[in-house]
Amino acid sequence: MPYLQESCYILERYQSSCQTKNGYTHDKMQVNNGKIFKHVTLEKFPKPFIPYITSNKTQRFLLSHNREAEYKPTQYYITFRFQTELQKIPGRNHPILIPTAVVSTIKTKNYIKTISYDQSQEQFVKKWLDQVFIEAKQVRNDNKFAEDVPYRYVVPVIGFDCMQSTTTLVFMNLKSNKYDIIDRPGQRGCPIHVIVKSTENSVHLKFIDDKNYVGANMKFDNFLINIGKVKLSHEQLRCLPTSDLK
Repeated sequence: MPYLQESCYILERYQSSCQTKNGYTHDKMQVNNGKIFKHVTLEKFPKPFIPYITSNKTQRFLLSHNREAEYKPTQYYITFRFQTELQKIPGRNHPILIPTAVVSTIKTKNYIKTISYDQSQEQFVKKWLDQVFIEAKQVRNDNKFAEDVPYRYVVPVIGFDCMQSTTTLVFMNLKSNKYDIIDRPGQRGCPIHVIVKSTENSVHLKFIDDKNYVGANMKFDNFLINIGKVKLSHEQLRCLPTSDLK
């Protein structure tokens, strides 16, 4: 029975190892009058634990070069909102959510622009996404730092209470060689955010749901009234997920 012999050999070797360790610990305690001493090896150059800075290459670079004053929040972005309705589809037992229109506003340094598409246009969701990527190039350029400062080229695309429906309507059915979904943390049907990368250039779109950062009972109309009126303290900003500070 080769398997039994091998198992016995492993068990015997394990018992021998435990006895050796126990004997070593017993001898050390006798030398130290029954006290156990723990040794801590410190690094030659201690590193500060500040993940919200060290994981952000822009902030890390400016801090290490004494240029913190150049750090700035993201000022330019894109918003979006889908209009949907339940429709009965032949062959299905229950109605499903169908997009009927989508609108986006692009805020850049020199202008604010609105684009909209609806179901009267063929493949209007795909056309909308194509146009958002085109508009994102200017938003990305306006958010840039100085040429020598590393910057993560992610353009925020902001919605409200949208990630569940957006995932179902857009990203679950995204069938195009022009885009890749490279990050989608959280539940499959309701992610925290979604980052979509263009395969034709370096533009990345980060779809964010502002509902994640306000009270659970906040309605869209109240959100529009109160947006910009609440100032986050430095401590509150530090508590935000690191990914939202990039």
